[in-house]
Amino acid sequence: MARPSIYSDELAERICDRLAAGRSLRLICQDADVPSRDTVRRWLRDRLAFRARYAQSCELRADALADEALAIADDSSRDYRSGPSGLVLDADRLRRDRLRIDARKFSAARMAPRRYGDPPRA
Repeated sequence: MARPSIYSDELAERICDRLAAGRSLRLICQDADVPSRDTVRRWLRDRLAFRARYAQSCELRADALADEALAIADDSSRDYRSGPSGLVLDADRLRRDRLRIDARKFSAARMAPRRYGDPPRA
């Protein structure tokens, strides 16, 4: 089945809904029912209404990423693992979680700098 390349409001809405849910455009465009990133970028360049909806979806994506960062931080279910003398702190897991949180914070700050960016310096 060929990937779609002709713009439709329904397809644009699908893309924006997935973006607002926290998925990246790179991942969205890997789906068989979505056109390539080049096609979506062309639509963004040429279609003002789609560009506005896409920008709004990016702000909502920032909220989704911030929510994910909190969920990762709050999940302590895998902080410990079984070791030879009982439970031991899984430092590798904690470092990985820190990386995952920092990546989401960084992305959210770029997508919605007023809400998630660093405050301006005086």
